[in-house]
Amino acid sequence: MSKPKPKTPAVVAELTPLCEALSEELGLLSKTVSATQTKMRKVLSDARAGIETRTERINALEEKIRALIDGNRSAFKKPKTRTLGGIRVGLRRKTGKVVYDCDDDTMVARIRDAFGRSAGPYLETKSVPVKDALRNLPEEERKKLGVQIVDDTDEVQVKPAESDARKLAAALLDGGTP
Repeated sequence: MSKPKPKTPAVVAELTPLCEALSEELGLLSKTVSATQTKMRKVLSDARAGIETRTERINALEEKIRALIDGNRSAFKKPKTRTLGGIRVGLRRKTGKVVYDCDDDTMVARIRDAFGRSAGPYLETKSVPVKDALRNLPEEERKKLGVQIVDDTDEVQVKPAESDARKLAAALLDGGTP
């Protein structure tokens, strides 16, 4: 005797055309996305040379501006920066490096001697000097400890007011999407 086939529930009959429609829509979406990606690659390929040329020109102009400012630092005493043609140019204070005339252990001892219990902000738990905290000490205290700030100079600044276009160009050239 053969087993009778189980009856297909009514819900399966209702689901079948819906699943077939969903499958068809997913296939169409896949084709649309693929076609869009192909178009985007074509657009990027067509625009790549122009983007690269503009980027090279921008870099060359920035180098010329930097050299001109660097060669004429005295023109940027006050004000240190100016906005010309939508570009902020001039000099900007560079954060100097904290250096001291001894090894870390000796500096820790000097800081502890100078500040006692309040030395915490100037030392990390592993007992090394905290350079950012030492940078902010008054000069007299730094001298007592033998700490100096070096490379505390003005650096050339060229900062476009809007740089979103450059970020977008970099993302496009790196093969990513913005």
